[in-house]
Amino acid sequence: MLGATYYEKGILNPGVEASEYLGQDGAPIRVRFSDGSQTVVSKINRTANRTGAVRVIGGNAQIARWFQENFSEGDTLYGSVVDPHTIELLAG
Repeated sequence: MLGATYYEKGILNPGVEASEYLGQDGAPIRVRFSDGSQTVVSKINRTANRTGAVRVIGGNAQIARWFQENFSEGDTLYGSVVDPHTIELLAG
């Protein structure tokens, strides 16, 4: 669910389950968008969440704009892990 901070700042936490399939702390990650918007190249951070789950750091303003163009605050966001260094977010 896109809470206020996530929606406004473009914070992306794929979750514990998805994090099992993603790369190591500090590794690059691409955030793709199902509507063809420009891919964001970010970095994996596994220290921001105490569970060790991934947080995407970098390009967050562009991610926030995409959230705001495609969703309302409180909407549920879906995506998939394409490979250890790529996530694809699905437009609402």
